[in-house]
Amino acid sequence: MKIEAELLLGRYMEIKDMLEDHTSEYHDSMFYDIMGYYEDLEEHGEVDNDCLKKQVELCEKVLYTYQSLDDINQKLEYVYC
Repeated sequence: MKIEAELLLGRYMEIKDMLEDHTSEYHDSMFYDIMGYYEDLEEHGEVDNDCLKKQVELCEKVLYTYQSLDDINQKLEYVYC
């Protein structure tokens, strides 16, 4: 369980950093959330992996959405009004 949590937290941290390339809106809240998980892991030796996994999956979807929007914007040409 602890190894899975550490892997999930590592992925969560990667997503946080990758998302910052698109927006800084989520950076601080994600950082403090990650630190909270690390504190729980250190103090209790475990975290709620199901909750953490859902959080990581959600953030992956947010990142994918931003990446998709950037791809679309790069393909669009400027339209004169």
